[in-house]
Amino acid sequence: MESGVYAVVHEPDSHPAFLPTSVAGLRGEDDPSVSVKTLERKWVPDASVLYIGTATSLTKRVHAYRKHGEGKNAGHWGGRYLWQYARWPQTMVGWKVTDGDPTVEESRLLDGFEAQFRRLPFANLVRGKRS
Repeated sequence: MESGVYAVVHEPDSHPAFLPTSVAGLRGEDDPSVSVKTLERKWVPDASVLYIGTATSLTKRVHAYRKHGEGKNAGHWGGRYLWQYARWPQTMVGWKVTDGDPTVEESRLLDGFEAQFRRLPFANLVRGKRS
């Protein structure tokens, strides 16, 4: 198992469209959908990074991410706002294997993003936890 960080990226979009309901699967009985107004407030114009996350197993985490986006219950709640972004099929996932605790690299990446945009990426809801 390789631990590391991963990011969901896309071509920057200053005028995004959002779906009224999420295409993602439920987490237990919890619906991942939020209001379009919530998504519009959270959007970061001109950013190419939509989400940064960590994984103790990159293979399992990226697989769970894909499965969740296919509408299956994957137990993957992080980045759930992604699945209401109308252009989610054009997003890409990149990853980096890390030595030791991947949260150190995640924190470094989030620091860089916040330095540039003064806020977290669109689908990161809180720092230091899977959102």
